[in-house]
Amino acid sequence: MWKYASVTALVLSVVVLGNATSPSIGQDPEYITIDGKKNPEKIPVHIAWEHFFRNVVLVAYPEGAHEADPVKVKALADLNLHVTEDDMRQILTIGQRAIAESDAMRAPLNDEHEGKRQLDWSLSKRLAQVKASQDVFLRARSDCADRLSPSAFQAVSTYVQKHVVPGVSYHHRPNQ
Repeated sequence: MWKYASVTALVLSVVVLGNATSPSIGQDPEYITIDGKKNPEKIPVHIAWEHFFRNVVLVAYPEGAHEADPVKVKALADLNLHVTEDDMRQILTIGQRAIAESDAMRAPLNDEHEGKRQLDWSLSKRLAQVKASQDVFLRARSDCADRLSPSAFQAVSTYVQKHVVPGVSYHHRPNQ
């Protein structure tokens, strides 16, 4: 039982610690910060689902592993999401694919996703690249809705709203 409790604690700590405020962005007057705990309705859906997928994949796959840890898959399925292990494996597969696609799209962008590494890119091209990487997680959410049973998808959606969103601090520039 302690293994399950530790996985639960790990998921929650990853959500909270993984979304800590960045001093450089958080203090920049050009950026606004939305605290998911105070204003959960203002956290964009793609941000919430990106955090969800990144966190469950991080927990389920030990560093450098090509296979998910079966104990962690079971714990995530049973104790966190309340879905079957098969559903959890579907979620992990969808999440891994979305993360790989998004990371490949974001590779040319800097940490603020402004494309400074690609100085020849126009602002519209940089913004289009950011939008495309955001859409990856919306498609992944739709894939979950299509592949999971309605009750399993509802359980995951509820988990995202109740446990992921409150741990998100979202920094962005208004009007972008």
